[in-house]
Amino acid sequence: MIVLDSSAILAIALNERGAAQVQAALPQSVMSSVNLAEMLIVAERKGVDGEGTFSDCAQLGLQIVAVEVAHARIAAQIRRAHPDLNLSLGDKLCLALAIDSGAEVLTSDREMTNVGFGLRVTLFR
Repeated sequence: MIVLDSSAILAIALNERGAAQVQAALPQSVMSSVNLAEMLIVAERKGVDGEGTFSDCAQLGLQIVAVEVAHARIAAQIRRAHPDLNLSLGDKLCLALAIDSGAEVLTSDREMTNVGFGLRVTLFR
């Protein structure tokens, strides 16, 4: 399983470098509901049809996972361990989902590679 950050779906929506790598990962990917909201908001702000992008990605296999109490607690642990990292709440919850699931993260956010916790973070660009 691969956990996608909002930057991954935005790469598809905005036709950015690395979009093909993200599309290839969609059949085995999940995304936190928080990261979905983040993607929809940013897409709208950039004048892109986020709902259409989400629908297309869902048809290719992307699943959305609700945030659970365990994810919130892991996100807080990440904050305690790395208060100096520039990670949003969405970033922390993406990482928390991956830690809880034993999954890899696919993102463009280099800051996520500094978290540790035995986490595999792959940059798509």
